[in-house]
Amino acid sequence: MENRKPSMAHWQPPSLRSLLKPLLLILAGVVVVVLLWSTVINFFLVAREPESAVDNYLAQLERGSARQVLAPLSITSSDPMVQILPNSVYRNSHDRPVAHEIVSVSEHGTQADVEVDVRTGDDQTHRLTYTVDKLTTSGFLNDTWRLKDLDNQTVEVKLPAAVDTLSVNGQSVRPAAGALRAIDDGPARAWRFVGLPGSYDVGFPKDSYLVASTNATGSIDIRDPRSVSMELTFGPSPRMWETVDREIGAVISDCEGGLRLDLEKCPAPSAWAEGAASESENAQPDALPDGVSNVEWELEVRPALVLQPDDADPLQFHAQRYRPAVAKVTYREDGRAKTERVEFGLDVTTRSTGNDITTDVQLRRALTDTERAFDAS
Repeated sequence: MENRKPSMAHWQPPSLRSLLKPLLLILAGVVVVVLLWSTVINFFLVAREPESAVDNYLAQLERGSARQVLAPLSITSSDPMVQILPNSVYRNSHDRPVAHEIVSVSEHGTQADVEVDVRTGDDQTHRLTYTVDKLTTSGFLNDTWRLKDLDNQTVEVKLPAAVDTLSVNGQSVRPAAGALRAIDDGPARAWRFVGLPGSYDVGFPKDSYLVASTNATGSIDIRDPRSVSMELTFGPSPRMWETVDREIGAVISDCEGGLRLDLEKCPAPSAWAEGAASESENAQPDALPDGVSNVEWELEVRPALVLQPDDADPLQFHAQRYRPAVAKVTYREDGRAKTERVEFGLDVTTRSTGNDITTDVQLRRALTDTERAFDAS
């Protein structure tokens, strides 16, 4: 029996008219599912009772969800120079709300007063009253209650100068450029961020080149929320001291370990200077005198490092030159071994914004009046 293949010669695609009805039925089904789903979501998420608005708000504070509370304010705020911090900062506030209980609800028209007991992290319980407004909108189950006022306030931290990183409640935060404003014509700045009820401890991260003289601390009281202003001063951190000390050591090592003494960087005996310059005890020669060879440079005395802030730039620090350093220079001159001791000053300048640091170290043959007057005995 001969096998026959089905003929495709007369097959035609279905017409648009025949497909239109099932497509419309599918579309109608999708619309119904979406409407039902949005209604269910609306039913569970919308504050349909006055106390629900207060419940939702305080629950966010208890979870430390500060950004979720404050995000709408960042859109409607009349002052863009205010920063919203990460949730981790608020979660570390030791006296923020940790529990609450609704006491009573009093409705009067489109407004209601909700009385609630709020327990804070410092184990205090406060009875508060929140006012909520009823928002009437069209649609099924769309009426909702909303808090009339939140407890947010501005926290302002005054700084001697702009820094790139601070620590708030133990969390590293980079102050936004827009949230820093000049206090006067100098380098001082005021950093502003939005806070909710709780405490705020502002300092520097442990790995910063700067350290707070004393951390700036303040709190927003949930019973009477008000803006907070505090001041933070700073100085060189242990990391800065260590970094500068290493830079000094590197420069001295270059003088001690060089195959040829670099007279531009390493103080040498003033007697090597030619002409009238040799009469000055601070004279630094440009080149080795004729007949001088086998020069060895060795540090004998180095004063302790003391960094002091610059009067004009709070981010810049200088090593205090209160006593000279001393190097022993041994060499051969016309075949004879000689030894001289050279006094010099450590001229050190370092600058840091917290994360970054630049340091310049110079060994100066010229001494300050304080160094010249120093009596080692």
